[in-house]
Amino acid sequence: MTEEELRRKIGTENPFKVPDGYFEGFAENMMRLLPEKAAEETHPKIGVGRRTWRPWLYAAAAVCAVALIIGAVHRADSTRAADYVAEYTEEEMSDYMATSLFDEYTLYSYLTDEE
Repeated sequence: MTEEELRRKIGTENPFKVPDGYFEGFAENMMRLLPEKAAEETHPKIGVGRRTWRPWLYAAAAVCAVALIIGAVHRADSTRAADYVAEYTEEEMSDYMATSLFDEYTLYSYLTDEE
């Protein structure tokens, strides 16, 4: 069935009916039926609201996170090869060097952190 056939068969009238004059006093009747409520005076709140301090809180959290990350990276970098070498005695180092395949250039570059 096409739309045109449906309109001929059923019609185009609105099947829902509203009594005459129903909406003429609707607002007054509704207000009469509702309980009366005293109007409250509202004053703007004085002080710091959430919208004011929330961005500052986020900024402080970001600064703390950056400080922690920088501290962790700095701590990881502070343990250099020279610090590890300083823990051993000369005798231990000479024994190690005698058994390893290091030449002097590699040793110097290792101790000065150059590559």
